Amino acid sequence: MKKVVSISLLVIIFSCKHREEDKIILQKNEESLEVTSDFDKKELMNKLINLSIEEGDTVSYKKIFRDYVSSGHYNDFICISIKMIEKYSYTRAYYDIYYLLSYGDFEKDFYKEELAYYFLVKAFELNDKNAIDTIEMLDEFEPSNKILLDSEYYRNLILSSENILPCEIISILKKKN
Repeated sequence: MKKVVSISLLVIIFSCKHREEDKIILQKNEESLEVTSDFDKKELMNKLINLSIEEGDTVSYKKIFRDYVSSGHYNDFICISIKMIEKYSYTRAYYDIYYLLSYGDFEKDFYKEELAYYFLVKAFELNDKNAIDTIEMLDEFEPSNKILLDSEYYRNLILSSENILPCEIISILKKKN
């Protein structure tokens, strides 16, 4: 009888301890989901922008991308991405522009979608993992909306349209990579 009580007591103790560990793990996971942004820390943001643009620091670039997006400043970040493309041919910046155009607060018009596809396909052509995954996902979930995997097609389509584009974007489109 003592043996049964001892075993039962051990099972209860282990079970409670296991639940407490699960609770701690859950709390840690919830904490990691919390998104913080340093966007309002102007001095820090300027330093990170400078490191990105002047020195090609991709760690700083990714940090400010996260801060700009989490604070809703999609439009403002496109210029930083364009500079990273122009100065360093940074592949990730092509994908980031696609992301910003797709999820930012922009007017819905013809060139925005075509422009987003241009940057997505260009990132895909440069073997950016995010672009590859996105195109695979789009093909799987939207099979009727196949993306033509030729950035030149979108480039020519955009340049031949009569839409007004920011001059920084035009300079990228006019370059033959």
